[in-house]
Amino acid sequence: MTLDTRHIEVALRRLRAFVREGALDELDVEATIDKTARNAGELEISLRPQRRSNLRVLLLLDVGGSMDPHADVSERLFSAAKRATHFKELRTHYFHNCVYGHVYETAALMKGVPVLRLLQDCDPSWRLIVVGDALMSPWELQSSGSRWSYGDDSGAPGIAWLVWLAQHFQHAAWLNPESQAAWYGTAEVIRRVFPMYRLTQDGLLEAVHHLMRGGARR
Repeated sequence: MTLDTRHIEVALRRLRAFVREGALDELDVEATIDKTARNAGELEISLRPQRRSNLRVLLLLDVGGSMDPHADVSERLFSAAKRATHFKELRTHYFHNCVYGHVYETAALMKGVPVLRLLQDCDPSWRLIVVGDALMSPWELQSSGSRWSYGDDSGAPGIAWLVWLAQHFQHAAWLNPESQAAWYGTAEVIRRVFPMYRLTQDGLLEAVHHLMRGGARR
């Protein structure tokens, strides 16, 4: 089934988390009734802070190469997430094939942002969503010598960076636009790091459910 922007928006609407913070300016009906009953029927008003969104989302998008045929659906996901009004904060970055120490502010892979700085800025409560087909040459996953590792002198291979991301965030999911029949080789390795879901209507709903439920890190 074609995954259009409307489907994505409906799924993302289920991805929400609220906290009560700020001034005591909202009537707490249940607490008011309880306190009034305990006060022999004399009205005692109870106020509470309003519920505000506390959901922060980090979206990492694979671009270029084998992801070109999936550019449209990736763009729809980006557009729907950007329009979502129930996120307290959304950060979007790009990479090619795998994360090698840096992600980028633009789809042209310019303005690199060190992953370590990203982990400092985004605490473990953020929801991490990675979109990519997870298909590449094995050496790109296992070697630190990728052309996209420019500026990364850690010597860590791409798979290590993915593991660090998965271990840092309490809630993370990988959305794959390819059919499950193509989830072999490097995709099979990445599936051991991230819970992986198809970028379809059902797959997106399953991913959102996982992101809200959380669970043990891999």
